[in-house]
Amino acid sequence: MNARALRAACAAAALLFSLAAAARENVTFLLADDNPGHAFFAAARDYYAARADETGTLVTNARSLADVREFLQRSPLRGAAPWGTVRLVAHGSQWQGLRVPVFARGELAGVQMLERTLAQREFPPLDARVLDHDSRLVVESCGLGRRTAWLRLFGRLFTGDARTPVEANVGYVWFRRLRDAAGRTRTVREELSYRAAVLAGAVQLDEATRAKLRREWPSTQTAQLQFIAVPLRIDVPATVLDDAWGRPAPSREAREALRNYGLRWSQLAWRTEQGRLRGEALIVVAAPDRVAADLRQFELTGAL
Repeated sequence: MNARALRAACAAAALLFSLAAAARENVTFLLADDNPGHAFFAAARDYYAARADETGTLVTNARSLADVREFLQRSPLRGAAPWGTVRLVAHGSQWQGLRVPVFARGELAGVQMLERTLAQREFPPLDARVLDHDSRLVVESCGLGRRTAWLRLFGRLFTGDARTPVEANVGYVWFRRLRDAAGRTRTVREELSYRAAVLAGAVQLDEATRAKLRREWPSTQTAQLQFIAVPLRIDVPATVLDDAWGRPAPSREAREALRNYGLRWSQLAWRTEQGRLRGEALIVVAAPDRVAADLRQFELTGAL
């Protein structure tokens, strides 16, 4: 072999090596089962099963973030490189966080639970051989892209230094099956925009408020929107005296609860009684007809 051929062979070998080193495996987790009468996860399974390159390994039996961590850490399917795209499909909301427990049968992954888990060092972060700055953590769940504090905590949970970027949706994520005129079925993924308002002290959504919100939220889709109203209640010990005007003053516990939901003190109506500090509001979401029925199964957690 002459020098030119040898250099060409070495260059080809180096290129193949670099391509092999750069190759990364993806993994997609479906983190729950459907409630009776609903098909969100069934449709998501069909959607990702039909897109093998994007999906990578499809995992359907993980039910906690700890399960996800263990798979990422231990699975030989990762190969020699860190993971590529790690996708988590789950229900959630911008107020509640992810409707997935951090640990099996434990507390859901809201801001307070993530903070507590990090503080207690109960969730060992994955090292750069598993997730690095070129990996991606993608959370397919409704509205969590609006909670930067949650995204930051979630990244720290998995990597310690948040080196891996976390992406999440700012709208509703929706998977559904469609049937065409010939009877063929296909599955689609949609991200649908929504608007939300927090009404301090309200206990129900009356027609006057509906009309006011429709005026404030003009849209060509207004006729297809449904309003979903969810009561929000915070009930904590009243550890701080009322102010000079007799108004309830925020306690540490109340501030922590508000931070957990990403809300401000002024967005709730507060009162003190029998040694308790109680705040109430109504979260009103304008959602497309086709997702409203499914959202109601969770009531955005009901009384939060």
